[in-house]
Amino acid sequence: MTNERSETVKRRERTFVALPGHISVLLLSNSGLVPLSNLTYRIHVSSDRILEGTTDRDGLISHPDVPVGEYRTELQGMSGEVTIPSTPVEIERYPLRVAGYMLFADDTPEESLPNIDENQDISLGQVEEEDWEDLPDE
Repeated sequence: MTNERSETVKRRERTFVALPGHISVLLLSNSGLVPLSNLTYRIHVSSDRILEGTTDRDGLISHPDVPVGEYRTELQGMSGEVTIPSTPVEIERYPLRVAGYMLFADDTPEESLPNIDENQDISLGQVEEEDWEDLPDE
């Protein structure tokens, strides 16, 4: 007698539907206080859809009709990539701090500053002992 076994495998098929969304993101510096204005970017939505543009003076990136998700993005002045979210259409101007992107008082990105040799001695000036002034006791 042969031992035969028959099994029925039930499969559940899932259908994924991309939620409608858009990109409405305010890019902010590492501190979260300075908008990354006039910054060029490239957002990789898919292999055949790349969004390009420049942030406005508030650091806003805005693109309609982008399914909700997170997208790999290249930013001017950064060697790495950033992930930009697409949100449901009711969410606008989503604030996003870009870790590692620091701006200085003159809005110069850190990467464009001259390199300083870490081994270089920097003189901050020396004060001779006779130039010290004792503060009065209170």
